[in-house]
Amino acid sequence: MAAAGTLLEQRHEATRHAMRWLIPNPRLDGVAADVAQLVSGLAQDLILVLGDGIELTAGLRKLREAKDCFVIQALEDSQEGPS
Repeated sequence: MAAAGTLLEQRHEATRHAMRWLIPNPRLDGVAADVAQLVSGLAQDLILVLGDGIELTAGLRKLREAKDCFVIQALEDSQEGPS
């Protein structure tokens, strides 16, 4: 198990895989890009303080799912315009 604060390249394969999907999509713009960046930053902060393990991997997967929901909502909001 990699210790907290270990470089991503030295982390468990499952952690590296999960983090790959939390990198913001460069094609996003506006609020959707901001949201994706916020979630990515949170994921990076978490792997700095948590060691590798099944719960970290599960949490990162769920964070990816949440990021997708947040980005979709941001895209929906931008299509609807102001309320």
